[in-house]
Amino acid sequence: MKPAVALILTPRLHLDRLLPITRQLLGYNLAQSADTTPIPLKDMVHQLACLAAFRNAKAAPVLSKDCLSLLSVGFIIAAEEEDMILIAEAAKGLDFIVTETQQRGVLAAILSGSLNNWRAAIECGFKAGGNVQHCYALIRSQLEHEGLTGLCEK
Repeated sequence: MKPAVALILTPRLHLDRLLPITRQLLGYNLAQSADTTPIPLKDMVHQLACLAAFRNAKAAPVLSKDCLSLLSVGFIIAAEEEDMILIAEAAKGLDFIVTETQQRGVLAAILSGSLNNWRAAIECGFKAGGNVQHCYALIRSQLEHEGLTGLCEK
């Protein structure tokens, strides 16, 4: 059985609170560059762009690697027991819980962690090959669907 993966936890900054406070403290709108892109940014990328603007008002609305540790996501994964052990080994730095399923020999896990930790786990998972690589390819694909293209690039 190939592992199955679904994104179940996404970050949410309370921009309705953050933006007025930082405008007062910093004197500028954190979301200005993110809000003025020709193509609207997906939620996670928009949030990362706002965080990048916290230190630099002129920060481009791109994936800011120094902010990846501030946002977390979580996935549910179903895999055969042998694969799940290797998937968990690649998930260094991520928090997870595992349980048995109704299907014999198949485990389910919920893994959660910062985008920075996911980036490291995906890199490690791709090196493992086989079904572990397949699992982390699915995770990477789902993060890219959320607008996080380039997350795993150095």
